[in-house]
Amino acid sequence: MQVNKGVNLNIIKEKKFKTINIAIRFKADFKAQILANRILISNLWETSNKNLTSNRDLDLKLSDMYGATFSTRVAKKGKKHLLTINLSLVNPALVNDNNLLEEALNFLKDVIFNPLVSESGGLMSFDRETYAREQKNLIKYLEASVEDRSYYASQRLTSLYFTDENMKLPSSATAELVREEDRFTTYNYYQKMLKEDLVDIFVLGNFDDQTEDFLKESFKKFGFTDRLDYVDVRSEAQTYFYKQELNQVEVYEEDKPANQSIIEFAYNLPVYFGDSLYMALLVYNGLLGAFAHSKLFMNVREKEGLAYYASSSIDSYRGFLRIKAGIEASKKDRVIFLVDQEVEAMRLGDFSQDDLEQTKKMLETSYKLAQDSAGNLIEQAFIRGEFPGLYKNQEIWLKDLWSVTREDVMKVAELVSLQTIYFLKGDDLDAQED
Repeated sequence: MQVNKGVNLNIIKEKKFKTINIAIRFKADFKAQILANRILISNLWETSNKNLTSNRDLDLKLSDMYGATFSTRVAKKGKKHLLTINLSLVNPALVNDNNLLEEALNFLKDVIFNPLVSESGGLMSFDRETYAREQKNLIKYLEASVEDRSYYASQRLTSLYFTDENMKLPSSATAELVREEDRFTTYNYYQKMLKEDLVDIFVLGNFDDQTEDFLKESFKKFGFTDRLDYVDVRSEAQTYFYKQELNQVEVYEEDKPANQSIIEFAYNLPVYFGDSLYMALLVYNGLLGAFAHSKLFMNVREKEGLAYYASSSIDSYRGFLRIKAGIEASKKDRVIFLVDQEVEAMRLGDFSQDDLEQTKKMLETSYKLAQDSAGNLIEQAFIRGEFPGLYKNQEIWLKDLWSVTREDVMKVAELVSLQTIYFLKGDDLDAQED
């Protein structure tokens, strides 16, 4: 139901959990100009607000709510940026506390609508001391993340592969972008975000009809307003999906101090969530590099002994396949040859029926395990709301999975086009020992 134009409340009754899980998600177009402010807002939410002015106050409040857990996160999904607040608390019925749910909603209301602010020269801003500390900490964190060679290599491949400047960036922004903001610009953006972002609220748990009515009435009065110029585009998948033209294959190499080298491959793979070949895409990735029995792991790592790890992953909102491996620098050319060989083998259908069946079984197991996660059920509800024509319920999902044929997987493999190879050359362990 809509509690305001562009603000949707999704109540999910689920008996298997002993907790109530609440998620409030703000959605906007993914643009470089907004990333720093949104990650700063995410951090400020976790730090303080007008009524709970320090981390200690926040922690004590969560402790008072029977050890509730509170977190925020940012994420990228295709051409959208998602900023989410999560609160998990014990089901009030289990602790005989009829006020707990209302207390939790008031906590969230303070987080969102009563930030810790100050006034200077007639201008409102986030509290100077708090903002300065969080901005400094965030810059240090983002600068330090570059020292994580795996993260660095991943980001470098992303920035080299995508032609759209926005798509090159991580959802958590960069130190340079964060440095450009101040407490006034972030506060001004926050006011705009509160008015314009599309919002999805999810409440998942085991509760009765009376509690459901309470939730509906509470969120109607929560503080959100109708979104400006609201247009419902939920059924338009193109607002999410990013597509890119094919380019010449580019190879990049960079020297960095590291104990091992990392090689990553970017492929254009234009199969998107909900496409007719989407389930075959999942099987393709499972066969190629998602599992321990996959071709990359078995042949590049186990059989040839050329990699510390070798795997593949897909981004079905951006038509993107990534292969990565941790290797010794001297083995680079051999690894490139073998990865190309395995990708070609997929195109030729060179995989056993046993591997095909095992991959489907692994995917089914992963899917069923995910049903025991409250967070995953909320994500499924989000996808169902965003793509009502593309979402599959469990029965159909499993039926379509087991209907995938060898020929379907080969059709996916035909669409795979190598675009970029990035090699981070580190120091070989053998060389260090010598």
